[in-house]
Amino acid sequence: MKTLLEEFGRPAWEFAWTYTGRSDAASSCLAEAFKRLGSARLPAAQPERRRAFWKILLAACRQQTSLSASASARGPESGDPRLAALLDLSLEFREALLLLRYHDASAQDLAEVLGCTPVEALGKAQRGLSRIALARAMPAP
Repeated sequence: MKTLLEEFGRPAWEFAWTYTGRSDAASSCLAEAFKRLGSARLPAAQPERRRAFWKILLAACRQQTSLSASASARGPESGDPRLAALLDLSLEFREALLLLRYHDASAQDLAEVLGCTPVEALGKAQRGLSRIALARAMPAP
């Protein structure tokens, strides 16, 4: 069996970096997640193993975001307008979109990680995409 780092390392880093917009905050997210994973007993079978990992990573990112209001006030490291659009979304929409992108989640996976029904989870992702599209179509004056 692959180690957690081999199995989830790159998508976990990309998720944390995109979630926070900063490499220092993403590193803190990953450190906290892997600390929690060290004491967690992840299921051996998929998809439960994958879902458990992403739940722990999401919780660590949420904690880091709430702790580092000053880091988010500095803004993202990248000037990429796509990242800025994601960071402008509320966390519920951002989480759904990022989980779809980096977790490659099915509707059921997404629902399990976010703690809602599959319809609600996909609705959050759709509303997030709609808000990004609307913001791009109607830029601020």
